[in-house]
This record gives sequence, structure tokens and C-alpha cells, in this order.
Amino acid sequence: MAILEGGVSGNIAEVDSNKNLKVNLPTGQTQAGYASIIFENDAGTLFGTKRVGVPFVTYDRRLSVGIDTPYFDYTFNATAQDTGVWRHVTATMTTTWGTTGMLLNASLTTTTTTGTAVSSWRTFPLTANGTMVVDMTLLMTDTIVANQVVEFGLFPFGAGTAAPTEGAYFRFTNAGLIGVLNFNAVETTSAVMLSVGAITINQAYQYSIKIHERVVSFWRDGVLLANGEITIPAAQGQPFIITQLPLTFQFRNSGAASGTLAATKILDAAVDQKSLNLGKPYQHIQAGKGLMAYQGTNGGTMGTTALYSNSLAAGAGVVMTNTTAALGNGLGGQFTTTATLAAGTDGIVCNFAVPAGSVNQTPRMLYITGVRVQSAVVSNLTGGPLLWAYSLAFGHSNLNLTTAEAIAAKASRRIALGFETIPVTSIAGVVGAGVYVAFNSPVVVAPNENIALVAKNLGTVASAGAVTFLVFFDGYWE
Repeated sequence: MAILEGGVSGNIAEVDSNKNLKVNLPTGQTQAGYASIIFENDAGTLFGTKRVGVPFVTYDRRLSVGIDTPYFDYTFNATAQDTGVWRHVTATMTTTWGTTGMLLNASLTTTTTTGTAVSSWRTFPLTANGTMVVDMTLLMTDTIVANQVVEFGLFPFGAGTAAPTEGAYFRFTNAGLIGVLNFNAVETTSAVMLSVGAITINQAYQYSIKIHERVVSFWRDGVLLANGEITIPAAQGQPFIITQLPLTFQFRNSGAASGTLAATKILDAAVDQKSLNLGKPYQHIQAGKGLMAYQGTNGGTMGTTALYSNSLAAGAGVVMTNTTAALGNGLGGQFTTTATLAAGTDGIVCNFAVPAGSVNQTPRMLYITGVRVQSAVVSNLTGGPLLWAYSLAFGHSNLNLTTAEAIAAKASRRIALGFETIPVTSIAGVVGAGVYVAFNSPVVVAPNENIALVAKNLGTVASAGAVTFLVFFDGYWE
């Protein structure tokens, strides 16, 4: 039996009841030692070597930490292409959109030089002092065969039939899964990171690319892949020469394919800037994701949310009511009324119903941060003057403003916006001063609720004439 004994003091070391050696740290600073902290980044399950990192302490003795900035996140759960966020190209091969994901090569095309690609309209900037992380969840519907090529990551939108010419992305063929860096059409590739057999059919995996200025790594389900780290070539200053690229998914046939063919289903995707707090307001981040209030969300009506079609004429106008959107539906836009609404009666200028949402349309909250309205005479007034008292009605479960608060119904909440005047017997071309209100506390409208701009004439009712309103809502979706 070995016994620990002090060579000078002759004292014997002691253990506790759990047979752990009793150790007491020095109580004086002159006897104190130092410990270095190392954090485990990856256990080395696939790479074979544990990956560790040392934290950094600044010169004023503060631990250096980073705050992430989200760029983008998206779930493919709509049954039609979200044209506000994604663009799409097909060359014989087809892509379908559905509740459970977007399917590339849904047609199981066999012919050579065919393909399909889907790419985000927005691009993502590479920074010199931070790490961008691209996360993509997808699955293969069958075992990939010779000449089928799937690429996903950051690279330019193209014809869908050729290899990318820039970027950082995964490439999957019947030879296996590799990582690719592409600098001005010159590829630097990893060795095979996963064999075809290591990818279970119809099982979703999250694939991640971590892009740093000097190294790019490739991960699956939070584990660094074997051969999954590529050091930037010495002659290159960064992973790819185009410093901003879109998120792109591509399926192509490099030659004729045969046998039981595979397709790829994309489930969701996200892009984040790690370790850098870019100071972007939340509404700017949402707008960057395509979630500005000015356009429809996935699964709903695509295009503008405003009633403002190309070359929209003023028209003769109709009388406003407080029970229907007689002038039209839209989150802002152009609306014309006759100036004969009864004095003191609310009239709906425009109404917008926030989509209820479903499994193929994400239910979203609408945040309104400001409203602007201005009116102009488009047909000579007989009588007047008009004194518009504007208000914002929101949160009501029925666009009818007379709806009362009840257990199964919600009445509108109201915010007074201000006055605008139109002089008596004004001729066409007379423009009011307009009203703009910004909200320090945003107006929030939930799915299934309505928001409406309301005008009430507190002046004298005109017997003839028409007025056109231009309405603008500033805001974003969450």
C-alpha cells in the first residue's frame, strides 16, 4: 500500500469517507497557483479528436463574450412558393411546396443536365471578426444514385443545372457527403465526411456550416463531422470572394441517372451571426427575414399587403360605412370615397384582417409602429368644409366597428390620430396636410384580428364630390 507523506513535515495525507483525497487550496495569495480554463467545443465523436477552445480575457480583465445577431429563420410549411422570400428556377426537374417541407426533384427526373434550385432573395454578409452559422434541416427520400448531386449552403442563384461558382456549402453525391469552399470558381473540398450509408433515408438531420474568416467547419446534429474542417488556403483572404451570398438549395443531374431515384426535402433553415451584436433593432432584423408588414407571409397571399395596384385610378368613390370595408381591403394603399358620409359617423377607410394561420401558414403577430394618411379632392366638392377626425381601430374579431366586447367576440381598440381639413367647395387637386403618428409602444394585432383606419367627418357634409386617401402602415411581422 502506498502512503503519501510529507518529506519534511512527516504529515500523512488523509481521505474522506468517499475515499477522495482531502485537498485544501492555499489560503494566502503568495502560495496560490493558477488554473487555465478550457472549454469543450466538440467531443470528437466523429472527428476522432476532442475539440477544445480557450476563452479570452481582455486587457481590462473582463471575460470576452459575444452576443449573437439573428439574420434569418424559415420553416417550409406552405403549399405554395413564398415569392417574397424565395426565388425558384427549374430545368425539367420540379420542386413542390407542402405542409411538411419543400421537395427538390419531386419529379424524380433522370435526364442529364437538368436541375432545380431555390434561393433566398436576401444575401448574408461575411464579417472579418465573427462567425456566421448556417443551419439547414433536410432529409433524403431515398438513397442517392450516380450522377445525382445535391448542394446546400451559401452560393449564388443560377440555372440549377451546374456546380456553384462561389460559396461555402455541402455537396452530396453517391460518393458521400463533402464540404466545399469555392473562391472565384476554384474549389477547396474536404475528404468524404459521411458515406451514403451513414445517412438514413427519410430521417431529418440538421446540417450546419460555421464560416470564419480563416476556417470553415461542417457539422451534423451539433457534432463536428470527420474531415469536417477546411482551413482557408494561404493565398485567400476569406472563404469566398463574394462577401455576401444567398442561402441556396440545389438538386441537379450531372449525367443520366437510373435506378431508384432520390429527392431532397427541405424542412427549415436559419442563418445567424455569432459573437457580434450588430446593434440592429428587432424590426430591422424581422424586415431582413422578409417579415416587413408591407408584404404577405408564407402560405398566404403573396405580394403587397396594401391596396395599391399598378396604375390604380381614383374612381368615383363610394360612401364609407362602419360595418364593411366598402372602399376596399388592404394594409394601407389608395382608397376613394364620396364626401357624403353623415356627420359624426365613423367610416372605414381601409381594413386588413391578420391571417388566422394554420399548419401551412405560420400564424404571426402584426406589429404596427406608425401610420400616415393624407387626403386629396379628386372630384369637386359641393359644400363642406370637411374635417376628418382620424383614428386607428384594431384588435376587433369582426371588421364591423359596432361589434361589442363579449366572451366570443372582441371589440376594436381605438387610438386617435389627429385632424385634417378640406376647405368648403374645394376643387379637384386640393390636398390636405395629412397626419403621421409614430408609436413608441407598437400597436399589436393578433391572428384572426383586424386593423382599420377610420375617418369621421366633424365638419359639414358635402352634397357631391369625392376624396382619395393615401394610407401607409409601418410595421413588421413576428
